[in-house]
Amino acid sequence: MSEPCAPGARPVLSNEAEGFSATLRQQHAAAFSAALRHPFVAALGEGTLRPEQHRFYLIHDRFYLEDYTRVLALAAARAPDMEDRARLARLLQFTVEEEVRLQRRTAAELGLTDEELRAAEPSLVTRAYTDLLIRTGYEGTLPDLLAVLLPCTQIYAEAATQLTARGLPEDPRCRAWIEAYASPAMQEWAAWLAARLDRAAVVADPAECLRWAGLYALGCRYELLFFETSWTLQSWPAACATAREASSGAFNCNAAS
Repeated sequence: MSEPCAPGARPVLSNEAEGFSATLRQQHAAAFSAALRHPFVAALGEGTLRPEQHRFYLIHDRFYLEDYTRVLALAAARAPDMEDRARLARLLQFTVEEEVRLQRRTAAELGLTDEELRAAEPSLVTRAYTDLLIRTGYEGTLPDLLAVLLPCTQIYAEAATQLTARGLPEDPRCRAWIEAYASPAMQEWAAWLAARLDRAAVVADPAECLRWAGLYALGCRYELLFFETSWTLQSWPAACATAREASSGAFNCNAAS
């Protein structure tokens, strides 16, 4: 199935009982499936991810989780009722206690120091992805936030479930990633985010549904690109990287005038 948000294309979206989120998943199957089949994910499942690839992923995952947790806090504040607020607050707590802790532990095991993490810069894809999250968090509605956050949760949960079914790898760091994202808690959060977006879509107008579809599409594509840059170790395109290296250290705020 072709991507519905290609130039000139208009997605046919349903917000009826079968579930708006299921329609999004089907309409954006190309990017979603490409992320699930990416060599980076396959290497996690086989335990063959190279240390430099794993370190690159962890550095940029740190930037992502920093802003992801901010957006969850904004989503909780934006939630219209206490039940939604409590759910999102628990998701924020789960992310900090499980995902962030796993990220930090694995980084330490791979020799990444706090100094290296603080000195790192986000890649082009990471910066664009996190900027999208933050802008949606401050400018969007709660369903906007759900739509842009859902692909990450779905892709990680589904990828880990599929990898578990094939057999866990011997590599302890790859195994820990799979076990974390295949956990019942992660599956529950993915299901809740989808169900909550479905509930919003029942009373939404077509323009809102199209906006949510666009945000979901961007989330899927950025997840695919996140895996791709971690696999290729490309932080910035070559031309930009050359320009950044040439200008590195050119400005010193403490230099005498």
